[in-house]
Amino acid sequence: MVRTTDIGMVDIAIIGGGLAAMYAALEASNHDESVAIISKKPVGKSGASVIYKSIHRFLPNNTKEKLSYKDAIIEAGRYINNLDLVDTFVESAPQKNE
Repeated sequence: MVRTTDIGMVDIAIIGGGLAAMYAALEASNHDESVAIISKKPVGKSGASVIYKSIHRFLPNNTKEKLSYKDAIIEAGRYINNLDLVDTFVESAPQKNE
């Protein structure tokens, strides 16, 4: 682990070390952007997301489980989530586990 107070100049600074941060960093680096991830815990170990270590398995037609999972994501996001993205994630999650 590298600890520093001076990250220098970067194109993109990502705050947080969870799954979304790692994905954003990978995407940005694929577009030749210099990236720094700033996290209070080791990257990938922050566990701030409801989907951290989750396998999010439920039957595609089980509306009750879908709504429960969606509600958990929104609550974990402190109700400032992009609801379209949450819907897309919840709707496509069962397909990813088949």
